[in-house]
Amino acid sequence: MHEMENYTCNRYIIYGSIRVKRGDTMDRLFTVKETAQILKLSVRQVYNLIKSGHLQVIKINKSTRVREKEIKRITEGL
Repeated sequence: MHEMENYTCNRYIIYGSIRVKRGDTMDRLFTVKETAQILKLSVRQVYNLIKSGHLQVIKINKSTRVREKEIKRITEGL
């Protein structure tokens, strides 16, 4: 296993192929299935939350990921 190289520039910090806006923290990312399990919802319900704009996601190539802080925001609102 190799170490991920980190680079910095004015606005972004680049971790391997992931670019993070300066000042942002690295949140844990969850798949839609993991998010559904955490929220005790179906995968379809999570996709409906995403489609309606109630749950913001990050697209990495063709993968959809949910930040930990988004899950916390949803659970605090319940």
